[in-house]
Amino acid sequence: MEQCPAQAHDQRPAQTDKAAFEPGEQELMRIGSFFCTTTLLTLITAATTAAETPAPEAVRSILREHCLDCHGADTAESNLRLDSNLEALRGGDSGETVIAPGDSAGSYLIERVTAADPSRRMPPDSDPLPDDAIQLLKNWIDDADAWREAEATLSEQTVDHWSFQPVTRPEVPHTAAAGHPIDAFLNRKLDENGLTMSQPANRRRLIRRLFLVLHGLPPTPEEVERFLADERPDAWERLVDEALASPRYGERIATQWLDLIRFGETHGFETNRERPGAWPFRDWVVEAFNSDKPYDQFVVEQIAGDAVGAEIGTGFLVAGPYDVVKGQDEQLRLMQRQDELADMINTTGTAFLGLTLGCARCHNHKFDPVTQTDYYSVQAVFAGVNHAERAISLSQEDAELVATLDREIAELNRALAKFTARPVDARLLIDDRATTGPSGAGVQHLVKPAGTADYPSGTDRGLADDPGDADRAPNISQGGYTWWRNEPGRDVAVYRPLANGRYRVWISWGSGWDSHTQDATYLLDDDGDTDTTSDRKSLAVVDQQRFADGSGDVPGKPLWSGFHNSGVHNLTPQQAIVLQCGDTGAGITADALLLEPIRSEETAASDPPRPDVRPALTTKRNVEQFTPVIARYVRFTIHATNGGQPCIDELEIFAGDTNVALASTGATASSSGDFVHPLHKLEHINDGRYG
Repeated sequence: MEQCPAQAHDQRPAQTDKAAFEPGEQELMRIGSFFCTTTLLTLITAATTAAETPAPEAVRSILREHCLDCHGADTAESNLRLDSNLEALRGGDSGETVIAPGDSAGSYLIERVTAADPSRRMPPDSDPLPDDAIQLLKNWIDDADAWREAEATLSEQTVDHWSFQPVTRPEVPHTAAAGHPIDAFLNRKLDENGLTMSQPANRRRLIRRLFLVLHGLPPTPEEVERFLADERPDAWERLVDEALASPRYGERIATQWLDLIRFGETHGFETNRERPGAWPFRDWVVEAFNSDKPYDQFVVEQIAGDAVGAEIGTGFLVAGPYDVVKGQDEQLRLMQRQDELADMINTTGTAFLGLTLGCARCHNHKFDPVTQTDYYSVQAVFAGVNHAERAISLSQEDAELVATLDREIAELNRALAKFTARPVDARLLIDDRATTGPSGAGVQHLVKPAGTADYPSGTDRGLADDPGDADRAPNISQGGYTWWRNEPGRDVAVYRPLANGRYRVWISWGSGWDSHTQDATYLLDDDGDTDTTSDRKSLAVVDQQRFADGSGDVPGKPLWSGFHNSGVHNLTPQQAIVLQCGDTGAGITADALLLEPIRSEETAASDPPRPDVRPALTTKRNVEQFTPVIARYVRFTIHATNGGQPCIDELEIFAGDTNVALASTGATASSSGDFVHPLHKLEHINDGRYG
């Protein structure tokens, strides 16, 4: 928990004895925890009205006997007083509503005097209050009219706290020395203390100071010499303007702001993984300073940028440490979530308000006028914020540039495809969302998708965890599909496998909805150029409402179709597979495409119901089989994961029944990067020990 300041002065004036609920001078009071012993109070600028209505005599008698020794004018434990309606209505350090006029059931006073747990029940270390006494207290609170006067008085009181005062422009003092208005204030204070300004620095020192302050870097020798030789009377002003106009200015000042708001390009904690998407917010801050963004706009766009068309600015909210390793225990996960929200609240308070709001997480603030209720009200503002990646909206100019670059990259990949070696026995899976792949293969969206859909979790057919069976493959679709509005005859996507050889083509789609087209067409385009259509031939026409074998109901939820056998084809790197809208339905979908190599005529002549693919990876043992080859090195590459960084316990490579990867047989392991940890070492990857 954030530490509160270690000491402060008690601001309360001397108190005078008063009878229970007798009118008197206002005590200086604010917030805090119901029965803790801290007694610091905050100045409130109003007086108690002299005509405050006292409680009934029976209630005053109960309070005198059981409560006022600890919660009267002389003691006021936990900053709670019950000696007047006004003081009782203020509450104490807990931040709880001690008295809710007209609602005894919602009043913390009643909750504590009726508590079943003796450690929470009031008064402490004594017998519970009699039922008739509790009923008198309830009746007193439920009489809303009796509290009107105290409520009105409390509503008129204001907090005279220095940090809440409006900013005013002071009158510039008149001093003997002329110059900038800021100099006038400095000169006045110097005059009061019999001091004068230091002698002006020489030009060489001036430029060095300027550049170190504004750029964080010393000036170049050429810049120094140019300034020394500048004899114009406004040479200094010109140099300052030049330094402010430099991109280095925003970079320098941004570092100070980013430090203040705890920005990091890694998550922190024990894994400290990198944040590949953190840099746009960093650059946004740099540009904000370089473009002189107004401060009010700077603040709004960081707290609520998604509501004003400045989504990148909200990186402020999630710029701090984030524990990516979630606890298995529910209570631990809840605590981690509270810590995430506390980080957002604390940083917002210190960066924008100059207040340590975090002190009010567990109790009312001891020094600043912030209640625990205030803290959790702020938390409610951020309750919907989570750490995650989000797409950045591009300007039209940037979107056009990206589209142009994508086209150029696609053309270059196609030109290079014929020079790219690909083992003919390699299976190739292209997902609908893989716009680029490690080999240049991928999917090109010819039309902007209308949306995506994820498959529900579960092991039934078509769901995300469908294990498959002898007649259908397990769900290896990467979790969801892409869809477009169906316009008859329109090309919406093109798969570019860059394959070279004989393959069986398996296609899949998102099914389960009666709005999907029933005659989506897959076409093999010989030259891969979607602008020419005379070189196309049909691979398949499919009903996208149902599973790949044409079976199944249409339940009105996303289901994976499974793989449809589109036959054996001789493919070249230039060829592409085009998805074209059908004549029926309102939507068309795309999902994974799989190329299965053909190694024999017998395999080519067969009609298998499913491709020969292994189940999805698990945290247990995974086996990948391939044709035996003579090799001196084996490279194991991980192109993508479904979550965090990959962690491999043991890597085994078998020649027959012998594990030739064991370190004990002389095999050595190397890697492109290791997580440094005593329990995670590269030498463990082939030591023959699991776990």
